[in-house]
Amino acid sequence: MKSFVENITGNSELSSNFRKRFNVVVVPLVNPDGVDNGHWRHNINGVDLNRDWVNFNQTETKVVKDEVNKIANKGGNTVFYIDFHSTQFDVFYTLSLESTLLEHYDEEETRVAKENHSLISKWLTNLQTRLPDYHVNIIDTLSKTSSPTSDRWIQKSFKVPAVTYEVGDETNRELIKEVAQAAAEELMGLLLSRKVK
Repeated sequence: MKSFVENITGNSELSSNFRKRFNVVVVPLVNPDGVDNGHWRHNINGVDLNRDWVNFNQTETKVVKDEVNKIANKGGNTVFYIDFHSTQFDVFYTLSLESTLLEHYDEEETRVAKENHSLISKWLTNLQTRLPDYHVNIIDTLSKTSSPTSDRWIQKSFKVPAVTYEVGDETNRELIKEVAQAAAEELMGLLLSRKVK
């Protein structure tokens, strides 16, 4: 996340143009107490915070939800969401198109869902093309709309592209920086070329 954000906040022409059109909200660590106590996914209460995005029983997830909603209520328009994690290997968890098309969606909502899925696919395809020696590992999850993860909450609440990007604990640190930089640049380029309401 650090390298990704540093690229967006950098001095390049692309970054500068991106920030003229988009605000970026960064929550650097949702679980400081849990991490400080040696937990990997659980907070100080022993709750897996990435499974608390439906009921918001924990302070950490509730604070993030309230801040995102506050931005939206002031007229802010969420256009993309990434949840950064670490795990055993690098992986991009995307929400499958089938899992984002809800039965009650009208024609416009269906069009938006397809456009969002296409944007994520294009982003990750561009990343793979840019880094041919790196395997962009994608798991297109069929998670249910009731899934209690942050990406699913954002996607359902704001109907925008949402991804969970997990970095491997043993992945070479320089490679992580290279992938994050390329991913940030590719995403900025795509979002700048997209008509955003």
